[in-house]
Amino acid sequence: MRLFAVPTPSPGPWPTPLPPRFPALLLALVLSLSLAPPVAAHDVWIELPAVPTGAAQPVELRVGDDPPGESLARNPRRVLRFEAVTADRVLPVPGRPGGRPAGQLPAGLKPSDAVLYVATPAYSELAAEPFEAYLREEGLEPVIRARAEAGESGAPGRESYSRSLKALRTGSADFGRVYGLPLELVPLNNPFTGGEPLRLQALWQGEPLAGLLLEARRRDGSGPVQPQRTDAQGHATFALEPGAWMVAGVHMQRAAQGVRGDWHSVWTTLSFDRLAATQP
Repeated sequence: MRLFAVPTPSPGPWPTPLPPRFPALLLALVLSLSLAPPVAAHDVWIELPAVPTGAAQPVELRVGDDPPGESLARNPRRVLRFEAVTADRVLPVPGRPGGRPAGQLPAGLKPSDAVLYVATPAYSELAAEPFEAYLREEGLEPVIRARAEAGESGAPGRESYSRSLKALRTGSADFGRVYGLPLELVPLNNPFTGGEPLRLQALWQGEPLAGLLLEARRRDGSGPVQPQRTDAQGHATFALEPGAWMVAGVHMQRAAQGVRGDWHSVWTTLSFDRLAATQP
């Protein structure tokens, strides 16, 4: 679905200008590629593959325009928070640099209620036209209006972006717990059992976030995408059949002082498995 997204992160220094002798044909190719759908900031979500009770638990980061995506290698430079949370403990999710899956919880641990991942910011830059198209694709019309009001519609989109991800273990009784993620989707009723619509609340820095475009989709890539925009209380409701689901959204605002670029966005996903309703 995401036809336009931010390009590959460049956490290092600003790129040096191209020398005057750089071949014009190659330069044209580079510029054309900058308009192509980049790969780095598609949705990222957490997968917790099913394992026997007591076995080691792989923790996989998946990335892609649409599920099922592909496995994302662990990048220690991007890991700000990577944790498994139980009723009484918070455990770091260990893993080796470049590893796939990105982490693995040792065997014998009490099953976690949730796994959380927060990434450090990465930087991207897009020319004005593809940046505005990306904003429309993600439902970020307030940013389009803000750019127009500031006379910036023709300016490149300079953006720092980060991740704020959560996966819930099927059957966890603590599904409504707030974990303090920068951008967090919190179920207001049981997300694991069908039979009634799932209600969520979007929180930005702990406060309800209105007007956020959320999209619910199956993690196997089947079926249509369900878009909903949060109301004044940050609430959205989805009618979901049994299956493996994720709900995704992105929030963008003016970059604070000291943050690289003009804008800062946070991409969030909530992943969970929904079972059939129990028959009376």
